[in-house]
Amino acid sequence: NVAISIPNFTDSREIRAQKWSEVKKEPERTAFLKEKGLLVNPLCETRSFIVNGEETECLVQMPFSQLPFKVFDGKDGSSTWDNGPLDFIESPKGILKNLELVAQDIRTLVKSGILLNHDSLSFGIDGQEVRLYLFDLDGMKIDDSYDKKELANLYAGTIVGKLDNLFSFNKSCALEQNGYDYEQKCKVAEELANLALKPEEGI
Repeated sequence: NVAISIPNFTDSREIRAQKWSEVKKEPERTAFLKEKGLLVNPLCETRSFIVNGEETECLVQMPFSQLPFKVFDGKDGSSTWDNGPLDFIESPKGILKNLELVAQDIRTLVKSGILLNHDSLSFGIDGQEVRLYLFDLDGMKIDDSYDKKELANLYAGTIVGKLDNLFSFNKSCALEQNGYDYEQKCKVAEELANLALKPEEGI
């Protein structure tokens, strides 16, 4: 089984072609991130199918349900409603300890000058380890001149803002009661960015 993304048929042909020209870059961008050691969909390519009687180029990927790791994305909040992969954390202090591989992924993105949109960042649980899962790479850019500290802070803030995807509703409430408020989240984001920018890593 594969997951197939097709151009929408509500836009005009010109608008559809314009949008699809960006989607067609997904396989190349996915391969680039994979070469950097980042977590992406292992299958990402374009194929032609007959859609509504018309030969149409489509994007083919492996469905989330068949990936060798579990994806936790904000578009599917029900996946962590009852049981989140980080529900074992008892206090805000334990959060950063479980994001060491995420910090390494941020380091890779920053070191390579990779700019990704907010929607491209999600989480993959590989065994017991939390990593970034990168997909839907619309608008991805490479800019080596981008300030690395600024980029690390941007990624860290976005990622901490999405951490609720890794906690059940009850655990999120419990963490808030234990002091995991906006100020604490900003502190975790700052520490995550600092962890990604350790001087000994050569960034």
